[in-house]
Amino acid sequence: MSHENFPGETRGSVQVSMAIVPEAEALNAPTGFGRQKPNTDPVLPPVRRSNRLEAPSVPRWVLAIGIGTIITLVTVIVILLVVVFVIVEGYGSS
Repeated sequence: MSHENFPGETRGSVQVSMAIVPEAEALNAPTGFGRQKPNTDPVLPPVRRSNRLEAPSVPRWVLAIGIGTIITLVTVIVILLVVVFVIVEGYGSS
């Protein structure tokens, strides 16, 4: 396929397939009367999707308690470490 604004350049292609089938099969699966569900020929299994964040490097307990809780715990630990460091340095200098 080409376009008048792009002479000599291929802009797309069309693939057509046809099948000769017995009349009973053709009447059982008519075409040309609107769209049918796309998963009829071939039938594909449903896609398994999960809304949960799953990564091999993240332990399940982290996912179970939530990222907000993890951030809060890390913040508290960092504050405690800073306080301990300040106290230890304060006693060490006197």
